[in-house]
Amino acid sequence: MTQFKARVIKASRILQSKVGMGQVDEQIINKCQTLIDSTDIDFGPMAQELIKDIRLATEKAKNHRTEGNDQKLINNIAAVVMQIKGQAGMFGYSLAGDLSDIMLTFLESLPSLDDHVIEIAEAHTQTLEIIFKNNLVGDGGEHGKQLREELKEACNRYFTKIIPDHKVSDKDDSDIFFVG
Repeated sequence: MTQFKARVIKASRILQSKVGMGQVDEQIINKCQTLIDSTDIDFGPMAQELIKDIRLATEKAKNHRTEGNDQKLINNIAAVVMQIKGQAGMFGYSLAGDLSDIMLTFLESLPSLDDHVIEIAEAHTQTLEIIFKNNLVGDGGEHGKQLREELKEACNRYFTKIIPDHKVSDKDDSDIFFVG
């Protein structure tokens, strides 16, 4: 598994002068939360564009694999999944955000790319399409719980298959795929 070293970039004085330093005023936080809660922006069309981007990245990964470029192709898919993960919950699509979180964790844990990874990514994308086409806001209730569990299980089955001593977390709600 590739390890990435975090790079810390100090904010410039110009950036600090724009955003300030220290804690954010609670009134500003409340104002932002009120704006988020009262927004009537339809995230569906934006999500559909992101889903197209995931499909393109997945197709590229499927058709343009060469030795040494697996991580780049995985990162291309992960970048779009991360956008959905980061935005879905803000617009009330917590199930889509949760599924994207699981998928992102899976992608970030991959040592390489193969056809099974592509299949899991495509299944995730199809599920997101259904969620957004049907405007399924919220957590999906019992069906949402099943979808989350199935995606986790698919990811864990993948790791069990490629890494024989793969250890699955014993924590029921874990989205982390332990490899060791």
